[in-house]
Amino acid sequence: MAYAIQYTRSLFFLIQMYLMMVVFGLLFCPLVSLNRKYSYLAVHVWCRWVRWTASWMVGLKSEVRGVIPDHEFIIAAKHQSFFDIILIVSETPRPKFIMKSSLRWAPVSKNDVFGCIRYSSAWSAYYLSTGNPSCSRRF
Repeated sequence: MAYAIQYTRSLFFLIQMYLMMVVFGLLFCPLVSLNRKYSYLAVHVWCRWVRWTASWMVGLKSEVRGVIPDHEFIIAAKHQSFFDIILIVSETPRPKFIMKSSLRWAPVSKNDVFGCIRYSSAWSAYYLSTGNPSCSRRF
């Protein structure tokens, strides 16, 4: 029975997380079309929402220790789940990511359904070719 309750809580968390992504996207869309700095705000607000709801809906607590620099820096994260990306984006002022070139074809990347996520995304993505590092491209 405990597994069924935890499964149900996790399901509700995932549903509200993706639903709120759409809601925040629609709310911030007019502002983002005016200025790109609002896309950073939208992503920060959504990531903080996810962290907050994860803490009380499924008991997933997160903690940031130390002072986050306000200049550019590198975080070498040991990617464990989707949540570490949300944690990094919620706490860093202007996040950027480096990823392998095969991720360029992920559904919400370059060729997304709506065609506008690439232009209104809050971060730059650097794609590295695993075969030839000199063939990296920025989108």
